[in-house]
Amino acid sequence: MAIRPYLVVALAVWLTWGAFVGLHASGLPNHVVAGGVLGPGNDMRPGPTNPANAAGIVFYSINQPTFSLLVGADTFTPATGTEPAVFAKDVGVDWNWTAGDNVFGVVETTRGTNGWTDVNYTMSLSASLRVGVTVQDIGDGTLEAFPTIVRTFGTDYVRIQWGALVSLNVTSYHVWTADSPAGPWVSLTTVTQGAAPSHNDTALPAGPHCYTVGVNYRRDLAGSVYETTGRSEPVCATLTGAVPTILSTDPANGASNVAVNVPIVVTFSEAIDTATLLWTVNPSITLVPGWSAGNTVLTFSHGTDFTQCTVYTVTITRARDPEANDLGPGAPNPWTFTSFCLSPYIVSTSPVKMSRMVRMIMSLSS
Repeated sequence: MAIRPYLVVALAVWLTWGAFVGLHASGLPNHVVAGGVLGPGNDMRPGPTNPANAAGIVFYSINQPTFSLLVGADTFTPATGTEPAVFAKDVGVDWNWTAGDNVFGVVETTRGTNGWTDVNYTMSLSASLRVGVTVQDIGDGTLEAFPTIVRTFGTDYVRIQWGALVSLNVTSYHVWTADSPAGPWVSLTTVTQGAAPSHNDTALPAGPHCYTVGVNYRRDLAGSVYETTGRSEPVCATLTGAVPTILSTDPANGASNVAVNVPIVVTFSEAIDTATLLWTVNPSITLVPGWSAGNTVLTFSHGTDFTQCTVYTVTITRARDPEANDLGPGAPNPWTFTSFCLSPYIVSTSPVKMSRMVRMIMSLSS
């Protein structure tokens, strides 16, 4: 690849720096890589509003993972308006490389570094090292903003999705979670590269849930990754939690011959705010509520027995969890049961009432 004019300038700056620290120019043909960094949309504006001018870079080798990670360029020249920002790095100072070895650069513009205060950006460059050139041009790259996360959520889940980056050798995304945009952040999962990466975080408790994404670049041929220091802008959702439901009742709906002195037991799917409980029973009987199992089991006791041979209908008219979620669908509510009958009573007839010209058959309870 021909050396572009602005890389000649970068080389001159590098030579000045190299002479200052005592490096030998004779080593340059085998050691120096250089390239350009453009802002979004190929931005080459000078000044602090172009993220290319605040970029940092790390170098490593994908096919030689034992080569040390090199942080920072030896020289970095901001964009001029007609040329991109330019970096140069003598990788041969630390790497005992041979022709054909890979050099891979991950570029980042990170909030809080080099005076940058906006969102984070990244890109990558790659080349095979070769001899016989003064400065090896490994090309230009255009910064991409870190993925913008779009989230949808329900009572107990958050689903996040984002657009995939097109930077070279992005293999996956590291999802982090916290209960506040300020962190502390905890590793959640890794999502492989694809057209529309996403993750569904389920069975979550009520409260705030925040997410951010780091970008994983290929680190070696065995599948290891290098994760960016910067991450996407965090997004959060405040969940109200799953709605409570009635899991079971005792007596169950439709039960018969229920002992007249047994309590009524209602089991909920989660703890209930006991102050929110309201109920009705028909025919009326005085019920006294009691709670157990972390306010998930409600027991109605009654000092007066059920009236024999009577169909009772019980309704929980209100029950809310501590997050103020109202009772949702579950076991039958209202539900009915029939109290014990000492004397026999008719359970059913066949044919039913008002049938004509048929033989009458009665089924009696014992």
